[in-house]
Amino acid sequence: MESDVLKYNSEYNVVEKSTQNTVFHPRLAWMIYYKQVHSIKMVCEKFGISRKTFYKWWMRYFKSGYKVESLFDLSKKPHNSPYTTPIEIIQKILEARESTGYGVRKLKNYLLKNYNIRISEHTIWKILKKYKFNEKEITPN
Repeated sequence: MESDVLKYNSEYNVVEKSTQNTVFHPRLAWMIYYKQVHSIKMVCEKFGISRKTFYKWWMRYFKSGYKVESLFDLSKKPHNSPYTTPIEIIQKILEARESTGYGVRKLKNYLLKNYNIRISEHTIWKILKKYKFNEKEITPN
């Protein structure tokens, strides 16, 4: 089974598969039709979309310099995670675990007493699980 490779043909404004079949992205069809009829109302009626939807994608397409890649969905994954546990604290947890062998509850108290680190048992458990400690050993005491 061969995998399809999509290529953009700028001359015809289409996306082509390596198997020589031409495939239009639905949003690209909106843009091509708009260029032909110059009527947003007609595009929205033909494709069953709202004006707001058309304008959203038209502006993205226009601002990109009419690049087809701009018509694909963007990832909704956040660019950063402000509540991530700092790496220094993760290292302290892992070091404490290795040196003491404590479970989650005792580790919480140990970190608070020795390093003044306030962290939940659940967060400690997730960190230990992520770094592949034995699950039987990391259950709360």
